[in-house]
Amino acid sequence: MTKISEIKIRNFKGIAGQKVIKANGSHVYAIGANGKGKTSFIDAVWTTLTGKGLPSQPINDDHKEATVEVDLDNGLRAVVEFKKGRKKTATLSLYDDSGDKPLSSPRTRLDELVGIIDFDVNHFFALTDLEKVKYLSKVLELDFTEIDNDIAEAMEERKMLKREIAPLKADDDGSFLDEELLSKEEIDVADLYEQRAKMQEKVLKVDNFKQKVTDVMLERKQVVSDIEELEQRLIKLKEKQADLNDKFDKGQKWIKDNPVESIKASIKDIDDKLAQADSHNEAIQAEKKKAQTRQQIDQKEKDIEIQQEAINNLREAKRNALMDAIDIEGLDYDGEVFTFDGLPFEREQINTASQIIAGLKIGASLLNKVPILRLDASLLDDDNLDTVKAWADDNDIQLFIELLDRTGSDLIIKVEEE
Repeated sequence: MTKISEIKIRNFKGIAGQKVIKANGSHVYAIGANGKGKTSFIDAVWTTLTGKGLPSQPINDDHKEATVEVDLDNGLRAVVEFKKGRKKTATLSLYDDSGDKPLSSPRTRLDELVGIIDFDVNHFFALTDLEKVKYLSKVLELDFTEIDNDIAEAMEERKMLKREIAPLKADDDGSFLDEELLSKEEIDVADLYEQRAKMQEKVLKVDNFKQKVTDVMLERKQVVSDIEELEQRLIKLKEKQADLNDKFDKGQKWIKDNPVESIKASIKDIDDKLAQADSHNEAIQAEKKKAQTRQQIDQKEKDIEIQQEAINNLREAKRNALMDAIDIEGLDYDGEVFTFDGLPFEREQINTASQIIAGLKIGASLLNKVPILRLDASLLDDDNLDTVKAWADDNDIQLFIELLDRTGSDLIIKVEEE
């Protein structure tokens, strides 16, 4: 593994003049008050090695040029020169220990050697779980666009189903379904009205026919009277009488065969059914609507379960992709929340040293051949800081540590003594 052996910084950001630090692969401390150059010092090293985070004004206000040199213990030396007024603000050169001739493709060579060292532990802890996933996806070059779109689509479908089921549940009074009522057929009101009309027509026909029979009877009486007066027409009148008697008998028989009371009773039965039809049909229709609403509710709830299962599967795929990329013991992601040793990955839930180490482990998993990490330890007490350094030593990682000096002192760069 390759570590940083020496650092030379001249006129970079808040650092005026030149500072030379013999790191020799050990931990390096940047100590000072706010605004005294702690971050400028570590930024200088990281900008040189990664090419990222180049400040808009890298040169100290009182100077026109700035230089940062980072020597690695494998013989390579990275140099970034900054000059005011140049179109290309920064120029990177890479040298080996064979001479002063710069090597070709310095940025490509450094990227292959360094890997990802710009993982910011303190920044990572300040993010929400969703922002943590986005941050890791970016540094790990994992594209969750399709999965996130699928999750958003499934959640939108679930939201729509919940919105649709709400009015259905509001219409459902929650009572048991009347299966006996549901099994009954609705009364055909139109058919009953048609039957009643026919019966009424028949009554009128019977009444008319009775009137005709009555008329025949009167006429027969008249004929009998006429017979007494008109003996000469007796034969003809008797023939007519016989004919009328036959019609009369048939009429009486027809009336007997079609009693009007029976017809009126049928009409009354139809009227009774019509009187009950509306309430009967309304009860059946209400029960059918309730049954249909229950079916819709059951289907919507099944659809919601399907969407929830899809969301869970997508989150599991996302979780597996992240966990495969970051194999950190104790760290887990369930698709929504990060946990460490079963506790939410938050300052209030996890011992500070354990949390910092967990974050550093994530950063360490991204490293290549240059095992260096940066850390703002201004809020750590000595015991927690010692625990973090012990972990770094065990894993052969060189730390660059910012420490706040509240006395207002100028920048002090210290190297951990072996």
